[in-house]
Amino acid sequence: MRDNLPVSDPAVVAATPALGDMWVKLRHYGQADSSYQAAERRALDAGEDRAALLAAIKRVSLCLAIGQRARARRMIDEIEARPVAIDPVMKAVIAVIRFRMAARDASDAEVVKLAGEIRQSQGMEPALLWAPSFPTDATVAANTDARKFGLTDAFPNRTSEIGGIQWIDVGFWIRPDGRTAEMEVLRRSKTAPWSEQMLAQIGGRRYASSSQMASETTAAAINGVYRVERITRRSTYDTPTGSLIRRRVTDEGFEILALTDTGIALK
Repeated sequence: MRDNLPVSDPAVVAATPALGDMWVKLRHYGQADSSYQAAERRALDAGEDRAALLAAIKRVSLCLAIGQRARARRMIDEIEARPVAIDPVMKAVIAVIRFRMAARDASDAEVVKLAGEIRQSQGMEPALLWAPSFPTDATVAANTDARKFGLTDAFPNRTSEIGGIQWIDVGFWIRPDGRTAEMEVLRRSKTAPWSEQMLAQIGGRRYASSSQMASETTAAAINGVYRVERITRRSTYDTPTGSLIRRRVTDEGFEILALTDTGIALK
């Protein structure tokens, strides 16, 4: 791409930190940080402030991923002081990083408000083209199949089993090519043992690359679109074996509410 496209082309800018992304996936975080730094220096030498800022933001994301939150805050403050940070496109990308920092300790109302602000700065989200199956619970699936044929539950609920509401707030990027990246659990209930499986499901999704994402004037052309979903495990009420008291128990499936789009739940 460097040989055949201008250095300012969105495809070149987006690919600048690709080597660092590879090291992150391999869990070589020190090498990833060095790669991002090298990409930032090359972009600065070429006079491409946008690409340099994107590589610097990748370093902030890496700090968040490995739990170095104080360092991430210092770095984003320094990045925001750069002249290129006043660019509306760059401001939108920085706003996502600020959201990721704040979401962990924010209330429900604050998360919804912040997610709405991100939605307004990004415009329309790309359409979902394909997604892997959602995580399944073998016990719940067996009971569901048994009930379809009028049989008793294969694994009946016991009096000691009480299922609370299980939910997670997940944030992830939809890259310009329609692939997902940097999936993370922003907030969660006390128990959500299926969260890692859900992150893997999101990682396998494929979205459309829209005309908006191909425009140089949008944040989508630089880093993609950031999406926040609230995923809740379905539950029902049942009277367990050996009890007369109905109580909440986990059921099959999930409810997904996208906080950064129209707010319509996807089943």
